Amino acid sequence: MKRLSIFLGLVVCVGVLGTVSASSAYAQTASSGSITGLVADPQGASVPGADVVLTDIATNGKQTTTTNDSGRYNFPVVSPGLYDITVTKSGFKTAKLAQQKVSIGLVLTVNVTMEVGSLSETVIVTTSPLGSELQTANATIGNTINLKQLELLPNLGRDATSLLSLQPGVTPRGDIAGSYMDQNTFTVDGGNNTDDMAGNTIGYIQNFTGLAGAQTNGMASGVVATPIESVEEFKVSTFGQTNDFNASSGAQVQMVTRRGTDQWHGSGYGYYYATNHGAANSWVNNHTVFTKGVAPTGTPCAAGTTLSTGDNNCVMPFTPIIPNHRSRFGFSIGGPVVPWKILGGKTYVFLNYEGFRFPGTGIFERAYPTSAMRAGVIQVPDSTGAYIPYNLNPFPVTVVVGNSAVNVPNSGTRLCALAAYGSTCGGAAGTALDPRNIGMSSTISTLWTKLLPLPNDPGPATGDQFNTQGFISTIRTPLTSNSYVGRIDHDFNSKNRFFTSFRAFKLLNVTTNQVDVGGAFAGDTLGQYAPKAP
Repeated sequence: MKRLSIFLGLVVCVGVLGTVSASSAYAQTASSGSITGLVADPQGASVPGADVVLTDIATNGKQTTTTNDSGRYNFPVVSPGLYDITVTKSGFKTAKLAQQKVSIGLVLTVNVTMEVGSLSETVIVTTSPLGSELQTANATIGNTINLKQLELLPNLGRDATSLLSLQPGVTPRGDIAGSYMDQNTFTVDGGNNTDDMAGNTIGYIQNFTGLAGAQTNGMASGVVATPIESVEEFKVSTFGQTNDFNASSGAQVQMVTRRGTDQWHGSGYGYYYATNHGAANSWVNNHTVFTKGVAPTGTPCAAGTTLSTGDNNCVMPFTPIIPNHRSRFGFSIGGPVVPWKILGGKTYVFLNYEGFRFPGTGIFERAYPTSAMRAGVIQVPDSTGAYIPYNLNPFPVTVVVGNSAVNVPNSGTRLCALAAYGSTCGGAAGTALDPRNIGMSSTISTLWTKLLPLPNDPGPATGDQFNTQGFISTIRTPLTSNSYVGRIDHDFNSKNRFFTSFRAFKLLNVTTNQVDVGGAFAGDTLGQYAPKAP
């Protein structure tokens, strides 16, 4: 079995530099949202020149702007999260709006009404004005899932993309609003995470869902894995997407990597999925008989018999369950790099690692030489189709053919090459099996004895049942993946910020059916079958 190793990486580097005019259009990026609004006095007249400060609750970082001549302000690029907005203007009380939520790809409109008074007086508004969450900038239909929801929603694979199926209009495999699943666009921190060849990569998700590591209703996904612990926010737009970020007719799936905050925080997690959880109906597994090989008389197997050991041609009182335990584990940590400011502001870092281990097993079957063939007796059909034993040895041997012991003459017996096709054969027309009386090769005999076990599945599916029969056994098919996520943010000042993120994913999987059955290769153990590349 060939072992497939896949290493994927995604690096996103975004710099937001310079002052952006408050009159600019809604300019949120694929990894951010926007805040805009109108500042007015009690009579509804606009208030130009008001100072607006946006404070990130997670990092205590600040952005500043000033209302224009129309009294409007705009923060075009705002990372998802909770923010406080403070508005000050001489002759008016200070207005503060707390806990304003910014979501990826959305414009938050927060209008502020100033009250006449002293700057030392503060008016605190704990909720946004009625209707401020109504999106008027575009007609996009979709849903946003934040970190808390990502952690609480059931998700066997613990990958954010799996939750795509929870959106209205999405089929189990990822077709959205009538568009085929390869038309979806995936972005992470504004970087393209879409498979340019197909658009519906499901390769790595096979280790997230399904029994025995197999794909079960695989959801279309991006190229690089997106573990839940690494995602700050996840948005799916299913209809009316704008053409600024979406490159196809399908869904627009936007994700943002978690940020480090002003205080160090972290988490550790582990999930273990045992074999008995994969047995949806244990009663059937324990009470449905299983025939190993051919058991026409219903002979019960001896105690301790398994698929690859013990009795052959017998009936087991239960259906063996292939081991299916798996584990997923990881950690995340984030916070300020140093407690003091560098280059005008603080630097924050976030790291996440997630590993997956599936020591899976599979069933394989090969045609192995029968005991008769190992003794130097081959069996060839005659003109009637009946298999006739022929001895390769210069001496008679007794072997088991069917259920009977048969004494096969020595190599003087002649084999007719055309007998199987209905021709008569005799005298010189035949060919001596071993005219030099060499006999069975001792090298071949030793290799067969040492490396190949006797067949244990004499059913008609494998081998001709006379010279070769099936050998059925299990083989280890481990699947391993490792995901690495990192993000660095730096605030130079209230108007200039920078962040970069990195994702890497490595998957090691078994893809073909070449097996070392006898320890012939270096590093393999005799009797322990190992997957090998062809």
